[in-house]
Amino acid sequence: MNETDETLNRTLWGLVTSERTVMLSLNAADALPRPMTALIEPGTDEKVNPVAWFYAGQNDPLVTELRQSGAANAPAFFTFTSRDHHLFATVRGAIAVSDDAAIRKRFSTPEAMSWFPDPQEPPVLLRFDPADAEIWNADFSFVDGVKLLLGAKAEDTLAAKVAKIAY
Repeated sequence: MNETDETLNRTLWGLVTSERTVMLSLNAADALPRPMTALIEPGTDEKVNPVAWFYAGQNDPLVTELRQSGAANAPAFFTFTSRDHHLFATVRGAIAVSDDAAIRKRFSTPEAMSWFPDPQEPPVLLRFDPADAEIWNADFSFVDGVKLLLGAKAEDTLAAKVAKIAY
């Protein structure tokens, strides 16, 4: 991973950690992305290799589809747009139902649990392990704008602002 890619990758996960909302979906043909709150557990190695955790209701279509598939891990993806619209990303990976009690305890905040008021139906904990990502930095500088006005190819200007990451 080059320096620009690493910077964009760290920026992405920092923003997902602070802003939290992503559009999550299974890779199924009829699955539509839905807004979900991403709870990020940073990786422990030198590069950013996080795991994203999500809570979902027992009857959430995503949970139903996961259970019906019978697969331990299902292909999934999420898209992210920063609040200032300067960073966009698609992250692909695998999602699975998790029984990790330590993670459940860590992320069971009053805010998160307010979405699941019925103690008889506790939320399902989902683990998303990223496989790869494409990250777009749309924060164009004044210099970028001048280059485009002077005839530079947009493709050349954008090339330095797109990262393709493999985790």
